Amino acid sequence: MFEGHDTTAVALDFALMLIACHKQVQDQIYEEIKSVLGDARAKPTYSDLQEMKYLERALKEVLRLYPSVHFISRKLGDDVVTASGYELPKNTLVHLHIYDLHHNPDIYPDPERFDPDRFLPENCQNRHPFAYLPFSAGSRNSIGQRFAMLELKAAICGILAHFVLEPVDTPSTIVLVVDLILRTKDPIRVNILQQFDNIFNEETDRHVDIFKEIDDQSCVPINPHITQFKLKTIAESAMGTKLQFNTEKEVSYKRAVFTIGDVLLYRLIHTWLIYKLVNFFSQKFFEEKKALKTSQRRIAVKNEKGIIDDEGTHEEVDTYMFEGHDTTVTAVNFAYMLIACNKHVEEQIVEEIGIVLGDARQKPTYKDFQEMKYLERAVKEVLRLYPTVHFISRKLGDDLITGSGYKLPKGTITHLHIPTIFTTILTFIQILNGPGNCIGQKFAMLELCAILGSFVLEPIDTPVVVVNIVSRTKEGIKIKFVPRE
Repeated sequence: MFEGHDTTAVALDFALMLIACHKQVQDQIYEEIKSVLGDARAKPTYSDLQEMKYLERALKEVLRLYPSVHFISRKLGDDVVTASGYELPKNTLVHLHIYDLHHNPDIYPDPERFDPDRFLPENCQNRHPFAYLPFSAGSRNSIGQRFAMLELKAAICGILAHFVLEPVDTPSTIVLVVDLILRTKDPIRVNILQQFDNIFNEETDRHVDIFKEIDDQSCVPINPHITQFKLKTIAESAMGTKLQFNTEKEVSYKRAVFTIGDVLLYRLIHTWLIYKLVNFFSQKFFEEKKALKTSQRRIAVKNEKGIIDDEGTHEEVDTYMFEGHDTTVTAVNFAYMLIACNKHVEEQIVEEIGIVLGDARQKPTYKDFQEMKYLERAVKEVLRLYPTVHFISRKLGDDLITGSGYKLPKGTITHLHIPTIFTTILTFIQILNGPGNCIGQKFAMLELCAILGSFVLEPIDTPVVVVNIVSRTKEGIKIKFVPRE
């Protein structure tokens, strides 16, 4: 039980990290799964797993770089003379460092590189049989190593059938520690993006139908429609909850999500509501103030058992819904306006959608969006001109000296004005970078692809931008949606 679970679990951790860090490998594994099973979400049989040769090579390369059993010990049955001439008498206890063996550049050129093709038959034929020992070797070889490989294959098949992996921790950021098996100092993290194709496409169809019902000669204030669409999509794909906004409870929640941005902005510009030094209200006010800080992430706040408490969970969900809908809705609004005003861009996006999908009205998958490079560039340019989060604030973790020589002490609250950054340094901050990254920004491309496949956009106005928690317009953006022939 110990050897059977611990070694395989650690191997799976490292496998997910490396697959997340190498998109080409991930894509090739996924294509192999589809090729063998027909449907990537079908349940594989023993013979199916045996056919997945590329996945097996990838897992072997994982175990070369990070062998779960990184050393083995043996008592010599006879006297042994080493290659350097050193004599080891019978019954000497010797340690074999498998990790060092697997990273020997004489055996594995460029040993730190992740390359599943090292285990192609033609690349293995001249390699010593004991040059690769992920499960030990000889008469005391690891029990059930074939079972372990099948278990790893089945786990990767199940995960990649439903999720796209994106890296958080990488080989350069993890710290390995010595234990009976190879471990990391901190747990390995990856971003798992659910394959929410079906959910998104269902909501998109409803969204498109709404615009089809509108007279094509009418201009449409797009914000209310996009906002409701985003809330429904995020709620179902991320929270597993369908929102129809046909009950008072759901409508009330939607209203609260809209209102929280105004509440935060109001408190930010009314200093006496923030700092106790200039506040003359009762202690009850500060209790209410603390309760309203739903925008502060509490994912790191845990109780004594290491589990997020109920209040933290509620706040995390509210943050997800607020940040995930508001920033993306604003980005899509500006994208519609700019694409409508630049017909050559609109035509090139539609052409690319047709090339990738075959039919511009075909239902796209997540992997289809990965191929739409021009659309991605267009969205990035929208976010350069109109960054949805136009400023961010951070507390300095260390003293900082600015380019002009001014010293900012540790603990200072600093504000970064993103539109200004674009004119002063060669940096592109789309919605937000770093660990405080905005939730839900990946939905923007999905929305644009669906709408442009069904409509030609015609511009009505270019409204004035105003300051808020996110970039907004003084009046709602209006677009004319003309059904595409």
